[in-house]
Amino acid sequence: MDISEPIDRGDPEDGRLEYKSKEVANRKIALELGAMANSQGGSLVLGVRDNDDGEPDLIQDVSVPHQRVESVTNVIYDRVEPTLDFNTNTPQVDNGKTVVEFAVDQSNTLHSFRHWKMDEPVFPVRRNTRVGYMHGHDVADHYEDQIEDDDSDEGYLRLPDGESSNYFIKAPDGHISDICLFSNIYYPGNPVRIHIRAGHLHEVEVEHIFAILEDLFALSNSESSFTINQSKAAWIGRGFQNFVYNLRGQAERYKEAEQDHEYELDLYGNEQAVFISNLDAVYPESTIIIYAGPFVEHDGYRNIAINFLIDGHPADIRPLIELSERTDLYLSQAHEVDIPTDEVKEPGRIPVGAIEQVKRDDVPAGENHRTVDGVLCVNPFFDKLDLVEQEVDLEGLSPLTKYDRLFAYLLDWDYFDEDHDYETKRFLVTDWNEFTKGVYANVKEIRFDVNW
Repeated sequence: MDISEPIDRGDPEDGRLEYKSKEVANRKIALELGAMANSQGGSLVLGVRDNDDGEPDLIQDVSVPHQRVESVTNVIYDRVEPTLDFNTNTPQVDNGKTVVEFAVDQSNTLHSFRHWKMDEPVFPVRRNTRVGYMHGHDVADHYEDQIEDDDSDEGYLRLPDGESSNYFIKAPDGHISDICLFSNIYYPGNPVRIHIRAGHLHEVEVEHIFAILEDLFALSNSESSFTINQSKAAWIGRGFQNFVYNLRGQAERYKEAEQDHEYELDLYGNEQAVFISNLDAVYPESTIIIYAGPFVEHDGYRNIAINFLIDGHPADIRPLIELSERTDLYLSQAHEVDIPTDEVKEPGRIPVGAIEQVKRDDVPAGENHRTVDGVLCVNPFFDKLDLVEQEVDLEGLSPLTKYDRLFAYLLDWDYFDEDHDYETKRFLVTDWNEFTKGVYANVKEIRFDVNW
């Protein structure tokens, strides 16, 4: 439809048509376009003031329209997840005055908007001629309907099946988004971040992305760790394929919690999962962090985010371009970032209440004994937020107080079942909140090193 026609006729605004004066803020245009995409689609016309009945009242001339389009595009990239596709047109109406039409189609994927007055992103929706916001059950219904309609796995890659070993940790007063991640990964000294985000994906689509990541970056051969979080518990483990197997085996994990640990878990609608690994096979001294929000009752994911933290701007971007092309996901531009960390100044004061030794998966050549490279310990900060805030100068430390156990790495190998006392050598906390925008997770990564 030629947008000049409804303007000339004086058509009022409706569910698919919105008038805005040229003085309106770019962020409000981005919000309106997100709401239209989450509804029936439609057109926003910039340069038209409307009266109380929503009818065109004054036509304005928008000078340098391409600059206004560019500014709106920048706001959309900054505030809308996943990013929003739209078309523009600059017709002349009312004796040669230029207006700008922004047109969006109805989207199959919900778009969130980072509102300037709200702490958490929201899901805008068009309600007649106004913008409203979806309630939690509206978002869940939308995802569930989409997942039930999408059950094809033709043409998708998948990692092979395997066992899903993990360690179970109770978090009786926890929250689904309060996640402790345990690793011995070292981070790049001059980190540059490149990321991918996507909302609402079917299980087979995520498996496809995981398989491509493994193929391009050899994640199964790298040092890696993961945590899968539920509101009252967590599962931790090592290895990329193990991470994927645990995401598949939700029912088995919940059953084991009841049978082996006598711990009853309510079946929440979704989980939060975090995986971290080095990228030495492709990018030396660099790191990948994967966030995933799998549904529990449906074969799909609420969101997924992949963060590459590379030591300096990558000299070879071909693996990243191939990832984008093979997954059909948009890669952000690279930009320098800070990785906030803080270390307990006198780690020897932190007690090591060892509960269970963690065996190595392999036995070194020439050894006849199973060796230990980690221990599950009593969490000395459990339910003690004041104490952890005294020791660590970072914001949002509640995840560290929610788990009843912490995982500690041994600096030297130990023989299984030998009676040794352990002493804390390092306690380093890394804040990943800068990297979880749009995923709704408060993640603290713990480097807990002990030795005997």
